[in-house]
Amino acid sequence: MLSRLLLAVDRRITQAVWLLAKGHSTADVAEIVALTPRWVNKLARRCETDGADALGDRRRGNRGARPLLDEADLEALRERLAGDHPEAWARIQSRREFMREALGIELHPDVLPFSNIPAFLPPFLLRADRAMTIAS
Repeated sequence: MLSRLLLAVDRRITQAVWLLAKGHSTADVAEIVALTPRWVNKLARRCETDGADALGDRRRGNRGARPLLDEADLEALRERLAGDHPEAWARIQSRREFMREALGIELHPDVLPFSNIPAFLPPFLLRADRAMTIAS
């Protein structure tokens, strides 16, 4: 079981469970594996109640918090930005178009490319002919 666990879980977590099973105290385990005692206790409870499979990373299924703005609010924000700052909005749109056409990068509508160097990284910053693109 421990070898299967090593494949799917951070080594520190595996070591913490192993040390607890060997009889070490929560405080000792926390110090050895550089986790908080609270987290070590949480891992122990998970392992006891749900088995080794419960020790894996649970973030994959977590969608995160609800967005602060809904789609209507985002659209109103885009319209206000375009109306109040038309020059900046034109630059944003031209950068978006450049990224789509020249680099093959399609940005989500929520992403506003404010930078003058969208998706360019050194050493190709000054060599537009050497930019990496996404093949379609």
